[in-house]
Amino acid sequence: YTWTVDGVEYLGTDGDTTVHYEGANCAPDTILNITVNDEPQPIVTNVTICSNETYTWNVDGVEYFGTDGDTTVHYEGNNCAADSLLNITVLQTTEASIDTTVCDILTFNDSIYTESGTYEQHFTNAVGCDSMLTINLTVLESTFETINRIVCDQLTINDSTYTESGQYIQNLTNAAGCDSTLTINLTVNESSELTLTEIACDSYELNDSVYTESGTYVQNLQTEAGCDLTVTLNLTIRRSTEEIIERTVCNQLRINNTLYTQSGTYTQNLTNAAGCDSTLIIRLTVLSEDPVELTSDASDLTVECDGNGNLEDLNNWLQTIGGTGAAQAGFGTINWTNDFEALTPGCCNTGSVLVTFTAYDECQNSVSTSATFTIVDSEAPAFTAPEDITIYSGEECQYDASVEATGDVTDESDACCPELDATYTDVVEQGACAGEWVITRTWNLADACGNQAEPQVQIITVMDTVAPVAVCNNLTIQLQENGMVSITADDLNGGSTDNCGIDTVFISQYDFTCGDLGTNEVTLTVVDNCGNTSTCTAEVTVEAGDVDCGQERLIAQPDVLTLVVCPGGIVNGSINLLTNDEGIGTSGITMSADNIPDNVQVNLIDGELLYANEELSEAVIQFTYTICSNANPENCSTAEVTIHIQLDTDCDGVPNVIDIDDDDDGILDIHEDQNALNQQTLDSDGDGIVDRLDIDSDNDGIPDNIEWQQTIAEGIQYAENGGVDQGLDYYPPLGTDSNGDGWDDQYDALGVYYDPVDMDLDGIPDYLDEDADGDGIADYIEGWDATPHDTIADVDYIGTDTDGDGLDDAYDSYDTSLEWLHGLNAIGTNAPLQDSDTIIGVRDWRDDYVPSIPGEGEEAEGCELFIPDGFSPNGDTYNDYFEIIFTCETGDLLFEVEYPDAKIEIFNRWGNKVYEKANYGNTQRWSYQDAWWDGKSTNKMQVGRDNLPTATYFYILYLGDGSKPITGSIFLNN
Repeated sequence: YTWTVDGVEYLGTDGDTTVHYEGANCAPDTILNITVNDEPQPIVTNVTICSNETYTWNVDGVEYFGTDGDTTVHYEGNNCAADSLLNITVLQTTEASIDTTVCDILTFNDSIYTESGTYEQHFTNAVGCDSMLTINLTVLESTFETINRIVCDQLTINDSTYTESGQYIQNLTNAAGCDSTLTINLTVNESSELTLTEIACDSYELNDSVYTESGTYVQNLQTEAGCDLTVTLNLTIRRSTEEIIERTVCNQLRINNTLYTQSGTYTQNLTNAAGCDSTLIIRLTVLSEDPVELTSDASDLTVECDGNGNLEDLNNWLQTIGGTGAAQAGFGTINWTNDFEALTPGCCNTGSVLVTFTAYDECQNSVSTSATFTIVDSEAPAFTAPEDITIYSGEECQYDASVEATGDVTDESDACCPELDATYTDVVEQGACAGEWVITRTWNLADACGNQAEPQVQIITVMDTVAPVAVCNNLTIQLQENGMVSITADDLNGGSTDNCGIDTVFISQYDFTCGDLGTNEVTLTVVDNCGNTSTCTAEVTVEAGDVDCGQERLIAQPDVLTLVVCPGGIVNGSINLLTNDEGIGTSGITMSADNIPDNVQVNLIDGELLYANEELSEAVIQFTYTICSNANPENCSTAEVTIHIQLDTDCDGVPNVIDIDDDDDGILDIHEDQNALNQQTLDSDGDGIVDRLDIDSDNDGIPDNIEWQQTIAEGIQYAENGGVDQGLDYYPPLGTDSNGDGWDDQYDALGVYYDPVDMDLDGIPDYLDEDADGDGIADYIEGWDATPHDTIADVDYIGTDTDGDGLDDAYDSYDTSLEWLHGLNAIGTNAPLQDSDTIIGVRDWRDDYVPSIPGEGEEAEGCELFIPDGFSPNGDTYNDYFEIIFTCETGDLLFEVEYPDAKIEIFNRWGNKVYEKANYGNTQRWSYQDAWWDGKSTNKMQVGRDNLPTATYFYILYLGDGSKPITGSIFLNN
């Protein structure tokens, strides 16, 4: 407002204002009161039109066209009048065309078309706007055809087969794709088959074909109707035969009822077995008679019996004419016969026979010779005596030495005599004790032919293993004046017995003193003559009588208490010091102890010791105590008490002194000591905790359990570097220890253990290496540089370790001073262990990839601004923010470096501002999460401002360098 009085322009931004202007020379003063009203909310008009329509706004009188698309108009009100906001949403008209080909007719949206052409149909679309459909139509025609066919047996047409005469109609599709009707008038004539079975001699003729071999033959002919006629001939050809035989006979030959007496060649015409001609030609020689001459006599033969009649020897002897018999034929060849029928039996399978051999020539002239075949048995039988055996006497000191108990001969054998049975004689001698004997059993065997086998001896030992039956009596006795009393075995023997006699009886205690007052268990042992023993227990009650038992010598025995403790627990335990002391009688004792250590309490009445301490440290605590008899104060004894406090750092129940993996990191203590960079202190990172107790031995915030192992991708990279890929993934501890040696089952029972990874091959394992990949960036940075990935650690080492497990408090996610979580504490870090470059899946602290830093490295060239058209803030670390970046041909350029003063405004489809941010994307001003839009509203009037709904939003991006703002849309998938 400009006041005409003073010509000053007053701004509404200064708020309510009062101006007093003093009039000159008694002129009246002038006062200006300015009241500044708040700008009223705009009046919003939302209009929806179709793209072929217009809208005239009554505010500005302007006609807006749907062809211009969605429009937002802001009309500022005069003075303090409300602004007017017009949001025009344009809905689109639609046009579409279809090309279709049909047969005969098309019915579409209740319209019928029978001819080809172009047709238009008009509708209203789903959003209420005009819609036009253009139909480009081609109409094709159906066809009809009739054919006549005469065929044999069947007709196949268009994949259909017909076997009978008749009219058939096929409904098909013609070349145009329309219906095609085919009518078939069909006559079917049948083919014929004929089968002949014939038998012929030498050959057979059929239909001008001659066959000379048996077989099945097929002739394909035609019937009178012109169809196939198949003739199958099953033919058997039998052959005529011709045979020539030559015979030399004495006097005559009769063959086929014809007698021939003269030498010559004769022919017989016959019919053979097949029914065909057979010609037999006989070439005959008729001889006269000559005598047979014996040239060698048969010989006698004697053989050893084989038990089976010596058939092979006999048959060979018979077949060779007694081995030496021979004769010369007067005519033709010699045939021998013999009169053997059977052997004359002897003992067992022996025997003999006289055999006559006769030689005949072809004219039956003969000569004879005789010899004897004899089977003898001269060999002794064989057998095996039973093994020596030990048997045992029974309850009545008897024994059973029958063959059923000691063994019988079961393998009697003889080549000639099958029925054999060995016999025996016994000589019995007394053994070493009353219940033992030695039996010498001699076995003999002879066959029926008088052959005797060598005798064999079996030793049978009879032993007594039956223990005596021990029976005890209980006994009550009183001490004598000298404070002692004795008993004998007979005092406690209640009638013990033994099957073969008792040798010795004795007891475990004969003498009793004041130290034995009360009930004592005494063992009675009974030993029999053979050394078998048994025992029973008797109760011997000792009473003092008039004896004062305070005189027995007191003996205080040393006591040891071992306590195993772990972080999160209190060291406590108890033991009774008097339990193992000796000679404490009924008169009682007086107990004293000097210099009792701190945290130790001793009850000097009952000897109960209690140790309790809140400090967790290994220690050996020692002190002494003395006991003296109340009956004799000079009867005293002193003993030493030792308390061992053993730490169990990883709370697995196994004290460090025997635990092979004290810190539960999966690396054996012996290897952690061997690998320690400082072999004097065994503390590689110098934090005062030796490596075998330190779960982060290089103080980089990454636990040793993670650093000594590999992942699959890291194993591959390690092999490429020159290391050994174990082919294994990372395996965390299971938290179980089946064999109780302190080593987690994952690495012990399941065998997941190998030399620690040394990714940069510098000789220092990664769990001790402050720069595992050798890229010049320390692991405490690369293991904690997630967002942004700028070589600056997101979490820094603070130098305190409250629970003393070696992992800095800044990184530690478990406080073992409260409770050690077995299997978890060794991997309890908050380290993100990211893989920022996402190139090979190797985490940053093992990947020598170095991220570019703004202002360093290669100069950026060929850069273009990239604004995404959508994002999804679902927390999966992918596209969670509306992040604007540069893509460069070379080098890197950050949006925040190029445009540190950028500003963004984001509107919904109704024009309402839902988000705005100055210094947009500038992580030097904001954190990474706050620098970019995460899909949430900053408008306090927005309903559901925490999470905007899934939709398309519109942005105005001011780069802050004086250039024109950039506008566009972004799809939020929330």
